[in-house]
Amino acid sequence: MHDFLRDASGEYGAVYRPFHLIGLELGVSVASVVLRGEATGSAESFVADVASVAKKGLNPGENLDGEGGHTVFGRLVRADESVTNNYLPLGLSRGEE
Repeated sequence: MHDFLRDASGEYGAVYRPFHLIGLELGVSVASVVLRGEATGSAESFVADVASVAKKGLNPGENLDGEGGHTVFGRLVRADESVTNNYLPLGLSRGEE
């Protein structure tokens, strides 16, 4: 359970979450772009990547099932390491079925 920190008036607050709620946050980002023409995030430079790492031994031709699946998980790596080693970005690890 996470507590909200509130100012003395109780009108303003903040919460720290050590996780990302993409299902909830995506809608807010899309609405911000569509309704206000406001970008909700953009990279200033390429410093890191989330590379796909196998969770188990994979057979040739086996489909990857992407983030949250049974075949891969993500690992944060430096951008230069990702490019040099041709790591597969986690976002591209969902294969066709």
